[in-house]
Amino acid sequence: MAPKDPKGPPKDVDPGATGSMDVQFSGTRLPRATTVRTDDAAPREIPAEVTGSLDVQFSSTAIPRAHDPATSGSVDVGFSQPIPVVPDAPRPARRRRATTVPGMIAESLANLPVVKEVLPKSRRGRLMLRSVFVAFTLIGVWIGLIVYLQLRGEDRPDLRPQVEAIFADLRDNKIDEVFEHASVRFQELTLADNFAHSIQEQNDTLGKFIEVAAVIRTETFRGPSGRTARADLLLDFENGRCQGSMSFLLEDGQWRMLGFRLDLPEDLVVTATSLEKREARVRAPQAVVDLAIHVLEQSRDDKSGELYEAADKVFRDSVTKAKFLELEDQRRATLGAFRFLHVTSAKQNPTADGATVDGVATYGDGSITQAVSLKFKKVGGEWKLSFYKVILPMPHGPAKK
Repeated sequence: MAPKDPKGPPKDVDPGATGSMDVQFSGTRLPRATTVRTDDAAPREIPAEVTGSLDVQFSSTAIPRAHDPATSGSVDVGFSQPIPVVPDAPRPARRRRATTVPGMIAESLANLPVVKEVLPKSRRGRLMLRSVFVAFTLIGVWIGLIVYLQLRGEDRPDLRPQVEAIFADLRDNKIDEVFEHASVRFQELTLADNFAHSIQEQNDTLGKFIEVAAVIRTETFRGPSGRTARADLLLDFENGRCQGSMSFLLEDGQWRMLGFRLDLPEDLVVTATSLEKREARVRAPQAVVDLAIHVLEQSRDDKSGELYEAADKVFRDSVTKAKFLELEDQRRATLGAFRFLHVTSAKQNPTADGATVDGVATYGDGSITQAVSLKFKKVGGEWKLSFYKVILPMPHGPAKK
């Protein structure tokens, strides 16, 4: 065969130089294979002159495979160089396709042209990158599920009507009703008397409640104690506007008060923290002072037994009745009859469930004065004696001559 020359017609090439074999045909083109029909059932030999075919003789009855000529029994056709032997290479194992949704997403993204440019070339690097992507995907899905479960069905209630009703009742001195309808948890943590005392101070400082000016924010929470809510508020009182918040606890399908907080306006902070206001807040009520004088009068009138029975349990546990009556007889014999009491201090504690009265009592003909101290505790809305002390004069020896 002659190679084509791009500059002209094909040139003859020496077959001995290329190792090729010339095959000569009788015509200028290959003849078509003609079909010879016979009436015989079995095929018979057809002359080569009829079909124009070329007989090729093999040394074996089977066509040899393309392997090493020395072992396959094939005939060397006279090529200039032996055909290289190519061994059968093992086919690589097919990579398993992903079966999970994150894995499928990772494979789809890995096939994008932009992603292919930045993906690692090694199999280990691609596997690590896919593992990181799957891990972050699972973490994102988990966080989204948690947020969904937290926010599902959390409708923020409108707490404005409850807040206005509570502050209106506190303004109208319906303190007991507000305490009764509050949350059970609030009643467990706060005494009714302390709550009433705090509300009285609030009304004295801020004046009458007018309205809820605005609900700034409402938040709901879920915790070990149940579902709670908090409303941040702007409240208008007679003496100014203040900021505050009120918390609620959902009990039996109703939002009940859990507590509230009020911040005084700046113009009221100076007056509310003044010395006069502070003394007024800690000053014991007149009922406690009157009760202290009544206790001293009972002691004078030899009614110490009634005094002991009416005292608080703390007082009765500190001294027996017989011992107390013995001390009372000793006081009357030493000091004489009680005449009047000069109160030097009458204070109550911040929780308003206790008060102390200190003073100087005059006995006998007025020449004997002794310091006395009485403490009272509020139990069930009633003040009761919890501590009673009269300092007796020290005995004097005979006068020196």
